Amino acid sequence: MKKITISEIAKEARVSKSTVSLALRGSDRVTNKTKEKIFRVVKKYNYYPNSIAQQLASGKTGIIAIVTTRFAGTFVTPLLSSIENYIYQEKKFADIKIQMYSTFNIKKSKQDILNKILFSHLADAVIVVTIRPEKTIVDSYEKNGVPLILIENELKNAHSVTIDNEIGVKKVMDYLLSKNKKDVIFVVGSQEPPKDEDFNISARERLIAFKNWHNENKIKLKEENIYYSQAYSFLEGKEIAERILKRKKLPDAIFCAAGDIMAAGIIQKLAENKIKIPNEIAIVGYDNQLISQTTTPALTTVDQKLDEVGKISFMIATEALKSKQNGFKNIKIMPDLIIRGTA
Repeated sequence: MKKITISEIAKEARVSKSTVSLALRGSDRVTNKTKEKIFRVVKKYNYYPNSIAQQLASGKTGIIAIVTTRFAGTFVTPLLSSIENYIYQEKKFADIKIQMYSTFNIKKSKQDILNKILFSHLADAVIVVTIRPEKTIVDSYEKNGVPLILIENELKNAHSVTIDNEIGVKKVMDYLLSKNKKDVIFVVGSQEPPKDEDFNISARERLIAFKNWHNENKIKLKEENIYYSQAYSFLEGKEIAERILKRKKLPDAIFCAAGDIMAAGIIQKLAENKIKIPNEIAIVGYDNQLISQTTTPALTTVDQKLDEVGKISFMIATEALKSKQNGFKNIKIMPDLIIRGTA
């Protein structure tokens, strides 16, 4: 079957070319009866509009860009999955295109990618996951009218969806205290990443919350109880557990705020050394990933509600595509403590 043109569709449907263009864009200026007539012809010839031509005519790409450090990150993967599920459930896959970018956690790459998207007009809105853009970049997006939605960062002139890390840490520590667990090891992301890499704001917020909790509850904080993670990996969890086992006195609990994957490594190493969980040492993770339900015992953890974070972020982006930006939305998600067998 030959490729049909918009002029031929207009001729067969007995309408003008402009009416066909309006109908294909879903304009209310075309009656439903006329749209039905046009779409019968469109379906008959399996016609797809030229997206480049549409972009040139409208100045819009119909694309939402998602920029993150790595696609396979422990925080990023479930978040992207939630956005994908929302697109499918709402049947938006025909209307909105997604373009993915990874910075590999390199600062210069972050700046280059965000500038390229903006000044090359590659997307109509950008969702930035766990990355903190420079102020100049944020201001440039605001000036050019391209919505920027930050996940896990909050900056002036940008939308934001953040998770309340202070509440997440407080819920865990209050629960452990209610179980008379006072000597708690805290595992958290590194506070000093390599010079060329981006800093994870969540790691800082969780550490501050841990220290504040001790002050508020008048419990002396032991600096030696804080362990820092670089890789956030299962193997690193085992290595940290090995270091903890060499201490003169075992702790009451280990709160792995660096994630469930590391917590699973800690659990395995303790089990290999015949440590009874939670009787001898209680374990709490952070993320509520699938692995938290597969450990033995199942892992008590913090649910960051990433389904909700992804859905809200995408909704803000799609709403921004439909209308002119009117102020900025700053949404904060309250995490939940999911109590299972390890604590």
